[in-house]
Amino acid sequence: MAKHKQEDDVLLAIAQRENLRLRRVLDETHKLSVERGREFQRQKAEMDALIWRLQGESEANYFVARRDPLTGLANRLLFNERLGFAMDSASRHNDRRSREQHRLVALLYVDLDGFKEVNDDVGHHAGDAVLVAVGERIKKEARSTDTPARLGGDEFALIVPEVEKGNEGGVVYLAQRVLRSINEPIVMTGSRKVVVGVSVGISFCNGFCSPENFIRAADEQSRGAKSSGKNRIFVKPYPCG
Repeated sequence: MAKHKQEDDVLLAIAQRENLRLRRVLDETHKLSVERGREFQRQKAEMDALIWRLQGESEANYFVARRDPLTGLANRLLFNERLGFAMDSASRHNDRRSREQHRLVALLYVDLDGFKEVNDDVGHHAGDAVLVAVGERIKKEARSTDTPARLGGDEFALIVPEVEKGNEGGVVYLAQRVLRSINEPIVMTGSRKVVVGVSVGISFCNGFCSPENFIRAADEQSRGAKSSGKNRIFVKPYPCG
């Protein structure tokens, strides 16, 4: 009996030691699992923050790459993109074979008159202020669906999409508002006022001409307005395409 009891005690001691070892292993495993879970959450949070930062930088870079740094208007890159979208939309509403037209795109080519004199007489800082003011005035007259743009120097443009056939007069009226707005005196630092004129060329497109020809037609009308006395509006009488 004593011998069996001694053997039982030995086995019990071994079992207790093994149970204690297993508990330690489980505790270490749980601790390691918790630490790994925390590390995973930390890495996930860092990754999420990185993704948000990169996404924000990407959106900011997209905006900067498509905006004129002085006026904040669309630059030529964004202008070309928006013009392409507008022309594609117009082409879907028109029939090229029958020449039946329901919707047009209008383009206003806006070239300032007397801007060089401002730069020469008042200085380039005043010229920049004039460009900013002109950009703001064009944007104010534009609809929310229109795209005002600065193409470079003292040349601006306004894309007017979704023009119903027969409503071309509404675009001319818009151009008149733009002209009158730009003609208003621009107050400079020190209360000095500067007045500039503007020659506006308008062309229409049914979506089937090339963007180059569309832009060229509006530019030619603007030049015609300038050579005919400046501060006026010339309109191409028939759509490109």
